[in-house]
Amino acid sequence: MNVFARIRPEHLTLDGDGRLPVTVRLVEQLGHEVHLVCRIDDSNQVVVRLPADADLPAVGAQVRLDAWAHRRHHFDPVTGRRIDP
Repeated sequence: MNVFARIRPEHLTLDGDGRLPVTVRLVEQLGHEVHLVCRIDDSNQVVVRLPADADLPAVGAQVRLDAWAHRRHHFDPVTGRRIDP
């Protein structure tokens, strides 16, 4: 069965062994937190929300992301309905 997943920005983590390879496009330091805007491919991007004191990659860096399984929300691509894991 094909499914797609949604993950909140605060539930994504930088992980050298992570499942999702991305390229950092923007590092936005907001004082209390940092947003990394990352490119997945030519038409998709993701935002990662990190604490202000996180070790940050440079713009253009290739990094890997992951999220705990219980933080991933799965949906049926045809109906759009959430699928319980």
